[in-house]
Amino acid sequence: MRASRCTLLIWGMLCISTVLLGCSRQPLGTASNIPFSIRIVDESGDVPTSPVNADLVPNFKDGGSVWLKREGAIEGPFVVDAHTGTAEGEPIVLFTLTPEAVDRFASLTRANIGHRVAMVVKGKVVLNTLIAGEAPRNSLQFSGSFTEAEARTIAADMMKASAQH
Repeated sequence: MRASRCTLLIWGMLCISTVLLGCSRQPLGTASNIPFSIRIVDESGDVPTSPVNADLVPNFKDGGSVWLKREGAIEGPFVVDAHTGTAEGEPIVLFTLTPEAVDRFASLTRANIGHRVAMVVKGKVVLNTLIAGEAPRNSLQFSGSFTEAEARTIAADMMKASAQH
C-alpha cells in the first residue's frame, strides 16, 4: 500500500510539474525555433489536433499559423547571400543557397508540384506559396507585401541563420 501511495505521489508531482512548466507540444528543434527552414505545407485541412510529423508555425504578417511537414525539411546554414531589392516598385528579398541546398530544394519542389511550400525565417513563415514547377538553380527571390524595413530584417535574419552554425 505504501509503495502505491509513493508511486501516486510521484506521478502527481510529475503532472503538476508539467502544467507549471507549460511544456510545449513542440520539442526543441522544431520549425518555430529554427532560424531558417524550407518545408512543405501540410494541406490535410484545419484539424483540431496536430497532423503527424508536422509543426504549427506562426506567420510573419497576419498573426495566423501554418502546419508544416517535418519530412523533407531543408534546415540549417544553407543561405550564402541574402539582400533586398525591388520588383515593380515593391520590396523583395533575393537570396542564394548553398549547392547542397539548391539540389535539395530542386528535388523538394519537383516532388511537390501543385502543393504549397513555406519558408521559415527566425521562427516565422515569411513565404507560403504554390509550387508551380521545379525551383530554379540560381538566385531566388520572394516578396510578401513587405515594407522595405521588413524585407531588410528578413534578409539580415537569413544571413544570421547561416552564421550561427
